Amino acid sequence: MTKHPILCILFYFILSIGYANDPEIRINESFTNTSLKEVLSVLQRKYDLKIAYGDQLVNDITITTSIIDLTVHETFQALLDLSPLTFEILEQDVIILYKSDKNPNSSTEYSIIGVVQDASSGERLPYAYVWDETAKTNLVTNVDGYFTFRGTQLPSSLVLSYLGYQDTVIIIDENSINKRLYVNMIPNTRELEEVVITDKKNNDFMESEEIGKLDINPKIAYSVPAAGETDLLRTLQLLPGINATNENSSGLVIQGGTANQNLFLFDGFTVYHVDHFFGYFSAFNPFAVKSIHLYKGAYNASYGGRVSGVVDISGKEGNLKKTSGYLSASLLSVNSSLEIPIVQDKTSLFFSARRSYTDIISTSLFEKIFSNFTPLLSETQANGNIGSGGGMGHGGMDQQQQVDVTKQALQPDFYYSDLNFRISSKIGLKNHFSFSFYDSNDLLNFTESTETVIIDTLDVSQKSIGVINWGNIGSSIKWSRLWNSNHYSNLLFSYSHYKSTYDDVTTSISTGSDQVPVGSSTMTDQKNEIRDISFKLDHEWFLTNTQSLRLGVNATRFSTHYLNVTDTIEIVDEILDNKYQMSVFGMYNFNLSDRLNINLGFRDNYYEVTNKWYTEPRLSAGWSVHPAFRIKVGYGIYHQFINQSNTKNALQGSRDFWILADNNRIPVQRANHYMTGFEYNQGSILLYGEYFRRDYTGLLEYAFSNGGLVTEFPNYRELFFEGVGYSEGFELLIKRSAPIFNAWAGYTMSTVRHQFDDLNDGREYYADHDQRHEVNLYGSLKWKQWELFTTWLYGSGKPYSANNEFNNSDNPHIMLVDEGDKNNARLPDYHRLDAGLKYNTTINNIIFSATLNIFNIYNRQNTLDYRINRIAVGHQGGHNQMDTIAQINKISSIGFIPSVILIIGFN
Repeated sequence: MTKHPILCILFYFILSIGYANDPEIRINESFTNTSLKEVLSVLQRKYDLKIAYGDQLVNDITITTSIIDLTVHETFQALLDLSPLTFEILEQDVIILYKSDKNPNSSTEYSIIGVVQDASSGERLPYAYVWDETAKTNLVTNVDGYFTFRGTQLPSSLVLSYLGYQDTVIIIDENSINKRLYVNMIPNTRELEEVVITDKKNNDFMESEEIGKLDINPKIAYSVPAAGETDLLRTLQLLPGINATNENSSGLVIQGGTANQNLFLFDGFTVYHVDHFFGYFSAFNPFAVKSIHLYKGAYNASYGGRVSGVVDISGKEGNLKKTSGYLSASLLSVNSSLEIPIVQDKTSLFFSARRSYTDIISTSLFEKIFSNFTPLLSETQANGNIGSGGGMGHGGMDQQQQVDVTKQALQPDFYYSDLNFRISSKIGLKNHFSFSFYDSNDLLNFTESTETVIIDTLDVSQKSIGVINWGNIGSSIKWSRLWNSNHYSNLLFSYSHYKSTYDDVTTSISTGSDQVPVGSSTMTDQKNEIRDISFKLDHEWFLTNTQSLRLGVNATRFSTHYLNVTDTIEIVDEILDNKYQMSVFGMYNFNLSDRLNINLGFRDNYYEVTNKWYTEPRLSAGWSVHPAFRIKVGYGIYHQFINQSNTKNALQGSRDFWILADNNRIPVQRANHYMTGFEYNQGSILLYGEYFRRDYTGLLEYAFSNGGLVTEFPNYRELFFEGVGYSEGFELLIKRSAPIFNAWAGYTMSTVRHQFDDLNDGREYYADHDQRHEVNLYGSLKWKQWELFTTWLYGSGKPYSANNEFNNSDNPHIMLVDEGDKNNARLPDYHRLDAGLKYNTTINNIIFSATLNIFNIYNRQNTLDYRINRIAVGHQGGHNQMDTIAQINKISSIGFIPSVILIIGFN
């Protein structure tokens, strides 16, 4: 059944690559006393050439010639043979014109300050690439779109690239010296101006010169199949090195790290909780995001505080030229955004808000997704297996007593929402100010009833009433100043507040063969809260075109609280208030030659709780063996001072909680990153591969991560346990891009091993998220106003423990799971095919888009996990008064899901 979809997407991928070849351009034209400007216009229009020139260069030049089946190079030789101009071909269809009588060996040095911005909105574009065609060197704009260029040759040409925009060529001549250049980059959806060239090869993501770094165009999320909502983080999961087979967009498992080891930044402040709907959607509104920078590992010294990856998101500043906005609706929520220029070309406001209507209208899509996060409503619930404490039902799952569920009901009242607000202002020519605010929230009130029949033993009736609430508030104030062409400063104040609460009362009534009901109840109260207030200052010196120095300092004040009370037993009540962490960092980026670039860095962290300094050297280097082929290496040491523990059962307690390290019960985590790789980027082909190795210490496990009062730690009273581990692997990606076709294939091979003294008899075991092989395929095809896109994912089975035994511990409320050999079996292989069809049109400046998504086309029922549910019973059927029963449920993936997303906008 699954062979045909797999073959189809493979065929589609190969087809898209095959059709993306660039044929050689041949020109046939005849001109008589035609102005050179008109000649160039004809060539641009008829042969799709991108020609950069200035009007003053071509004035008063006329052309009379015949061009018969000539190449682009031969054509321009014929056109300019008798003129004072010459030309340079950057690519087959990219040409720049300039005067030939300039002295290329002028020794007078000049400098230029440039600002890269969106041509339609005036928004600054951070981390744009600036290629110096004369010196064959690369520059990168800073976070506010500034760059400084120094040169001695005139004229010089710079090629600027930014994801989702047409490449732009600017000519530097004597009229440009000592002036500020505003480079207006045009989105790919618009036609070209005279001096602009285009390159549609990089509309989705771009491999950076830094190892492990990818620049992501957030607009690609609208061309990725979605299960109800356009999702930025699910888009990242299509890249190699990031696990995509858990159907959870918030859980970015990057190169073997866990989701809580990643740092998420939005406009400079930390986002601790990045999802909606129990992790099914990310909490970042795609309307509000301008750019995404993903660091998989070995990242530079400006980032710290986590031991895995970094996702640095910049929010939209707002349109400086005109009012614009968008409104969208899906089967789950409504979404809106508005951009207003408060002061033309100086101050702008951006606002977006999204809210689900699932608490008002319960759609079939909502019910299907929600049921997947309810352990008691999983597919195999009607034929689960149980084991009991007190010596009953021991052994593997196949040896447990049979359990049938005759009735089950869940009544959820649930919604999610998020809000973004930002105001940005240019203060004079040298200052830039912004204020950003973010708020996300999820709230679930639920009533759950279950009738469980344990064959020949007893009936158990359970009813739970509970509420779960979680959310994140963040804000930042940023001031940036360009002192002169050599110096640039950033000052940032930020605040972040995460909170989650879980309250539940479960009543159980068990009836044995004597027909006498016995009641019991369980109460759970969990709260987790973290606040951080941060200050960051950094200063950058642009020493030369090939050298820069950056120094910075930041300080954070943390306050955390975690409370867990079950059955009036206070399991943990941990409070740490006003604890400081300070960091200083430095980076020196330089070229040893025109082919070898090195970034040396250090970061030193002081942590008040342990009264220690933690030093982190960083190093990355890139060697351009060939203009199209580059070898890269990276190394770094990383520490994490705030830890998060995850629980598996969404409705059996707070899913996760954050807690500060004390290096006693809660360890400071440390990771050593080692990376090496290569990149081949030629024309429309991108090929890169990376090897990674990480060694971890201070890994944290929580005794009750299974949810409720179920634990696999005999010494559960210690609550927290420290371990070590490593991850190692190789990832490969091949991508082919063309104006109407786009496709890539990614492959990851990796292993993740952990070791805890209190688990698995102290022996090393495969981590829960270990996955040997994963394949990611993506393809898109554009035709006029239509776009078809597909993805196919494959992952080998993840580990699980197949020989659980259950015992009551010395505390009658707590069930102990004896896993024997931990993670000694593998789940079945995972694979899934998704597709989407999008229609776009614009009528009188009104933008309309409609997308039909189909998730899991061939309805593959992937097994995601086995989860344990604790059922409280009385003394019926041979059980002791305080005995409990453990019920094991197979959790399957969501099946076939069609959904529709409608968007309307104006600008």
